[in-house]
Amino acid sequence: MLDAAIYWDYTEIRFIHGKGKGILRRAVYDELAYYKQSGAIASYHPSYHNEDIVVVHIGL
Repeated sequence: MLDAAIYWDYTEIRFIHGKGKGILRRAVYDELAYYKQSGAIASYHPSYHNEDIVVVHIGL
């Protein structure tokens, strides 16, 4: 999904990882760290309104 958002020039995308044991949250954040290191995304952070959502800013 993130690759498609980058391809279609989205500026922002949100991932809903939900609550639980944090397994999916860790997987999402690990993948986002890789994309950030490669320069494919500008930044990411938890949503200010709901920590179960991560907001990803694409581009520079």
